[in-house]
Amino acid sequence: MALTACAAYRAFEFRRVLVGRAYQNRANWTAIFLLANIFFYIDGQGILPYLSSDGGVPGFLVFALALVLFVDSNIRAAEETDFFHRDALRWRAFGKPAVLAMLCSVIIVLLVIVAQGFANIATWGLTSTSPLWVVVGGLQYFVVLAVVLVYGAASLITAGRRTEDITMRRFVRMLGLSLLGFVLFFTVWIPLAAFGNDASDIGSEVFLIVAAYYLYKAVMSFSPVGRVELGAESGKVVPAAPAGSPAA
Repeated sequence: MALTACAAYRAFEFRRVLVGRAYQNRANWTAIFLLANIFFYIDGQGILPYLSSDGGVPGFLVFALALVLFVDSNIRAAEETDFFHRDALRWRAFGKPAVLAMLCSVIIVLLVIVAQGFANIATWGLTSTSPLWVVVGGLQYFVVLAVVLVYGAASLITAGRRTEDITMRRFVRMLGLSLLGFVLFFTVWIPLAAFGNDASDIGSEVFLIVAAYYLYKAVMSFSPVGRVELGAESGKVVPAAPAGSPAA
């Protein structure tokens, strides 16, 4: 969580010195997503007393929805920096429906939890006697999340490869590695569950750390741009390297 909090702070810090709208939006959305990540961690670990018995479900719902919105905003930013403004895998046509499907999926899960009673929130409202509609209502969320993330990741990679902006391309590459870490975090516990809960938890946490690390790297990819803007604001001029020197 410390790495995520540091990345959120750096994102807000870079926001103040970046001039390009695409860069400012990246910093803003990255910071918002990181805050959702922190809430997910706090909720999952039961650090706050009134969130200690929900099994991390509210935090997971908020985090996953923020992740989808974050991917959507980055695809649109990468398309904006593309000289020809090409549509990545028709995201402009299907991106909004994908985000809407994710939002509807979250609402369905909440309705299932309400119908089954908040006492079962830690199990997504599912019990051994749950009717079929409850089981379908709970499991559809993971299906929709997987489909939207795979489609979003493919569109993000496509848009990132088309942009001529080196900084944006670096940011998208780091973000793609982070997204892969989050996908593995969501899924790796399923095969590892056969080896016990400890193996499942450790495996998930490892990929969560990997995802947070590359997200931090994505934020720090704006550092050269931030230094240029800070230098411009302060009026400092970096002297040219002498002729014949290694830096020349």
